[in-house]
Amino acid sequence: MNTEELVNFAEAAISRQMGVSLNDLQQFVLRACCQDQKKTYDRIASECGYSANYLKKKVIPQLWHLLSQTFGKKVTKANCGLILKECRESISKTKVRPVKLESPERPVSLGSLFYIERPVLEQSLYEEIQEPGAVISLKGPSKIGKTTLLTRILAHAEKQHYHTVRLNLNRTGSTVLRSPVLFFRWFCTNLTLQLGLQARLEELGPYWNEDLGALTNCYLYFQKYLLAQISHPIVLGLDGMNRLLEHPAIARDFLALLQSWCEEAKDCPVCQQLRIVACYSTNACIRSDLNKSPLNVGYVVDLPPFTPLQVHDLAQRHQLPLSSQEFTQLQSFVGGFPYLTRKLFYQAARYELDWNQLLASAATDTGIFSDHLHALLQVLQDFPDLLGAYRQVVTAETPIVLEQKQTFGLICLGLVRKEHNQVMASCQLYRQYFRDRL
Repeated sequence: MNTEELVNFAEAAISRQMGVSLNDLQQFVLRACCQDQKKTYDRIASECGYSANYLKKKVIPQLWHLLSQTFGKKVTKANCGLILKECRESISKTKVRPVKLESPERPVSLGSLFYIERPVLEQSLYEEIQEPGAVISLKGPSKIGKTTLLTRILAHAEKQHYHTVRLNLNRTGSTVLRSPVLFFRWFCTNLTLQLGLQARLEELGPYWNEDLGALTNCYLYFQKYLLAQISHPIVLGLDGMNRLLEHPAIARDFLALLQSWCEEAKDCPVCQQLRIVACYSTNACIRSDLNKSPLNVGYVVDLPPFTPLQVHDLAQRHQLPLSSQEFTQLQSFVGGFPYLTRKLFYQAARYELDWNQLLASAATDTGIFSDHLHALLQVLQDFPDLLGAYRQVVTAETPIVLEQKQTFGLICLGLVRKEHNQVMASCQLYRQYFRDRL
C-alpha cells in the first residue's frame, strides 16, 4: 500500500464523512508525513514554499482535526500513516459479502449505497426550496444525475411537511401536446388530483374562463383555487422538461408561467406557497428554437461531473481496489460523468473484468457504452455544423476556439468542456470514439 493510495483513501473518507475536500497544501503535508515521519514541519514548509508558522498554526491543526473526526481516532504526524493503513485494511476485511449492485441505467434510488453526495450543492438546494415562491432549474446533459437529485429535493421537502407533487413530462401524451389549452388543462387536473383535491376546471367563471386563454386560466386556477386549499407549501417537481421543448408554442407559454411565478411571488402571499424544481436535459436545447427564451428561470444549477474524490468513493462502494495509476487513467477516460463512471464500475464489479480489457473495447461500437455513443453520434449527424466542429476538437492536439453557437451546442451534449475561450473533448472516451468516426 503506497503513500498515494493512503492519501486517496483519506480524501475519499473525509469527503464522505465531513462533506469537505482536502486542499492541495493539506494533501502535500499529509503525503510528506506518511512518507517520512521524521521529516520536520519546518522542512515540509520549506519544500512547499509556505512559512513554518502558517503551517503549524493553521494548516496542520486543521488537517489532524479533520482526520481525527473522520476516523474517530486522534491522528498526529507520528501515527497518521499507521492509522490510515489500519482503517483501510479494516474496511477491506469487513467486506465478507459481495455488494448488491444496482443498474446504472436507472436513477439512483433513495437510500442507495451508490448515491454519491454533493454536500455543498445539495444543502444550497435544500435551503433554496424553503424560500417562498422558489423556482429551481436543474440543467445538464442527459444522465448526469438531475432526476436523482430531484428525488432528494422532494424527499427533503417532505421532511419539512411540505406537499410534494412530481410530474414527468416525458409521459405526456401526444394528444395533450396538440395545443396549449389541452396541455394546461392536463397540467392543472394532474396536480389537483395528486393533491387529493377535486378538479374544478369545468366551473367557468371564477376558476376557468375560456375567454382569458389557457396561460392566464392556469395562473388564476393555481392562485384562486389550488393554492388557497392548502395550509403548507407545495413543492412541484417537473422532470423531463425537454419534452416541452419539442413543442415550442406550449414551451414558450409554460416557461413564461414559471417566470411569472418566480417574479410575482415576491409580492403575492398565495404564490409564495408554490415552489418549483424543473429538470432540463440540455441535449434537447440544440433541437429547439428556444435558446433565447427564459430557460434559466430562478435559481439555476448546472450539474457538474463527479470530482476525483467522488469517483474514488464510488469505486470503493463497488469494492473495486484501484491503484493510483488506474485511478488516474479511469478519471481521464470517463471525465467524472456520473453515468459513464457508474456503468464502468458496474461492469467491472459484476463481471470481474480486468481494467485493461474493459477499456480496450469501451470506445468501440460493441463496447459497454455503444448505445450511449451511437445516440450522440446520431445527434451530430443531424447537425452537420456541430459534427464539423467536433471533428476539429477531437483531432486537435491542444484546446481550440470555436464559434459561440458551436461551443454552446457541444457543451449542451456534454461532449466538450470549456477553459477560458477554448474547448477540448470532455473525456478520452469521447475523443477516441469520435476521432475514429468523424
